[in-house]
Amino acid sequence: MVNFIILKIPLGLTYFQAFRGICRRYSSMVHVKQRYDNVVKSVEDKRSYRGLLLQNDLRVLLISDPTTDKSSAAIDVNIGFMSDPKELPGLAHFCEHMLFLGSEKYPLENEYSKYLSEHGGSSNASTSSDHTNFYFDIVPEHL
Repeated sequence: MVNFIILKIPLGLTYFQAFRGICRRYSSMVHVKQRYDNVVKSVEDKRSYRGLLLQNDLRVLLISDPTTDKSSAAIDVNIGFMSDPKELPGLAHFCEHMLFLGSEKYPLENEYSKYLSEHGGSSNASTSSDHTNFYFDIVPEHL
């Protein structure tokens, strides 16, 4: 189960423009079931927030930060090393690393990381007892 996706949106892009651009890459049919504009935050926090609940029950938190020069995204999966089967200790952490070995779009090992670093970005991931988090950042024009 996926807990949430967090997107930091740079100045000049609206929530809709950024979210639409990302969704266009992954699905032709993304439907928002519910929208939340009343995200609780500190009075000192000048960023804008919007929560979304998608039809597939994926929860998304959009953050617009006019002071940032990069766009970023994170996805948190609700499973960690405490869910490893006894016969396969380390499975969650192994799966975390598998993501960086290649994909359909970036089939070569470290090709995705190379693309990010060549465009002012980076990526990383972490596995804890009950969740695994993947994240990246990049300059907005190369999203």
